[in-house]
Amino acid sequence: MDQDTTNADTSMDDSEAESETSQVNLPHSKRPRLDRTAREASTSSSSSTGGSGRFKNSWNIPYIVESTRGSKYARCKLCQRDFSVAHGGHNDAKHHCESSGHQKRYGELQFNPSITNFFAESRVSHMSKVMTAEVMMARFIALHNLPFQAADHLSDLVSFMFPDSRIAADLACKHTKTKSIICDALDPHLKQPVIDSLKVIPFNLMCDESNDKGDVCKLLTILVRIFDVSTESVVTRHLDTIGITNFTAEGRS
Repeated sequence: MDQDTTNADTSMDDSEAESETSQVNLPHSKRPRLDRTAREASTSSSSSTGGSGRFKNSWNIPYIVESTRGSKYARCKLCQRDFSVAHGGHNDAKHHCESSGHQKRYGELQFNPSITNFFAESRVSHMSKVMTAEVMMARFIALHNLPFQAADHLSDLVSFMFPDSRIAADLACKHTKTKSIICDALDPHLKQPVIDSLKVIPFNLMCDESNDKGDVCKLLTILVRIFDVSTESVVTRHLDTIGITNFTAEGRS
């Protein structure tokens, strides 16, 4: 009986081997197909490794772009080198970004500002200093009742007096800019405190105008006399200067 069992097992093994051999020799169209579950598992395994080992723009990994060496390579703009993605695709790119060399360069980039930003900030700071100097010069002209034309000489004189100063070299505040700074920038801020004082304390109003008949436009200057609480004294403040082209009584009204 044991002999019969042994013969049966041997016959079964020979049959299975013969079946496997016959399947290998079958044409591709007649070979048995994988079931649906096996195919999905195979597809999932392939996609999890980033595809078929070719670079894809859909990866969207910072600093990683397509290489000029072909689709099986990627280039790191941070490290300035190409590397292969033929084995793992997306995973190869991730492994490069996690490498010590890439992380070191990324840390250096975050710590050191770019040269463009450095010079931009330096330029803004310098221009701010130049503008401050121009406003101070315009204020000097106004405080000492100097004509705006004096700014033409003064601006050139400052640059000549301080040739080693970048601020003086870039100072460009002639009479046109000086007038604009005084009338359009400084005057509204200096006039507002006077107007606020007139709302709460008594004042005297004084007017005077130029009498040169040759002028196309005469100037009417309006002054106010008030009590200044901060100095505890009576002071005279400039309120406004109006240009008048019609010198008749109707024009003055």
